[in-house]
Amino acid sequence: MDRRHGRAPAVREQRHLDGHLSRIFLCARPNDAMQMLPVSQYLGAHGLDDIALVDNGTEYGRQTTRFLSEALRGNGRTVRAETVRTDARDVGAVAARIAAGRPGAVVHGGDWQDAARFARALSAAGYRGPRIATQAVHDPRFVREAGAAAEGWLVVSTSADPATVPSVRRFATAFRKRFGAAPPLFAAEAYDAVGLIAACAGGLGRDRVTRQDLLPVLRTTTFKGVSRSYAFEPANGMYAGTGVFIYRVERGRFGFLGMDGRKV
Repeated sequence: MDRRHGRAPAVREQRHLDGHLSRIFLCARPNDAMQMLPVSQYLGAHGLDDIALVDNGTEYGRQTTRFLSEALRGNGRTVRAETVRTDARDVGAVAARIAAGRPGAVVHGGDWQDAARFARALSAAGYRGPRIATQAVHDPRFVREAGAAAEGWLVVSTSADPATVPSVRRFATAFRKRFGAAPPLFAAEAYDAVGLIAACAGGLGRDRVTRQDLLPVLRTTTFKGVSRSYAFEPANGMYAGTGVFIYRVERGRFGFLGMDGRKV
């Protein structure tokens, strides 16, 4: 894997067994639904209710908003669900209806293109409350497309942005020195994925290492990477631990706020 450009949030084989996760699987980041844990923490810490959840009709959008919806309703909060598809022509009307209802916060589950279009419409409708988006919006193109309407948006992501997260600063400096450019998003995670495998292979002390040799070691190891510490559920290879970063768009950039939604 090229550490300069590789995106490796998951290390896995695509084959599935009996409808369950493959036995040869490692997920090296929190899954899409778990991105929303800090969002739930944030809303709870600030006592926000009557939350507008907007998805774009994709599986990703439904996954993220469904998890949050269940958590909020389970805590007695009111949720207003809206679907604004990529090809929708009434984005402005939907945004105006949402703004008129004065929700405690608006959460968008969808990609950066849809979020940018919705952000502009929501701003035009006069909504100034908390606006929150998911990992798919952690992209410089969201800021460029949304323009001034992007300012103030909170974005949760499983990527430790090399530009702003202090723990990745040394990695970013080394990357820039070696390759003459700033590392892209997920560069630190790709580096960590390779480092994790290399550390486990080296720890076996064998001249030749097979995939079968690595699997039990990978699933039971903990590894301190440049972006975070890694640990896995031995039974299924799912990521265990924290790993969601919270950003706010300020002056056209993603500014890192922390990892605990209760402290944002």
